[in-house]
Amino acid sequence: MSAHKLGWVVLAAVLAAPATGFAAEISCARGGLQRAVDLYVDAQTKGDMSSLPLAKGLGYYENAVPADIGMGLIHKPMKIDHQWSLLDTSTCQAFIESIVADKENPYVLGTRLRVNHDKIAEIEILWTTTG
Repeated sequence: MSAHKLGWVVLAAVLAAPATGFAAEISCARGGLQRAVDLYVDAQTKGDMSSLPLAKGLGYYENAVPADIGMGLIHKPMKIDHQWSLLDTSTCQAFIESIVADKENPYVLGTRLRVNHDKIAEIEILWTTTG
């Protein structure tokens, strides 16, 4: 087979391959939950949740009260200075502790993510700041 024909075969194979999206990236497996955590931390850092694979009918809570995600703290960009997470594969959930050590606007956030069918189905943020 000529190099020219081989190039077309490779291109056709690449174009025919299914695109991998969010569904392939997060799951109840340890690696899938870690991916959900990484996406959440990135979204909170930027104050932009457009990269999060959110389920329809997402449950969103702040300080134990149902909240409007469109007006939520998740839209506030924050420089996260420290974070760690717990991954629970049996319940398909993750908990993230995030610390923002900004002297003007310090925060401590405890965030629970629940994954269902390869999407984030619930976000619960318990947060505190000065005052």
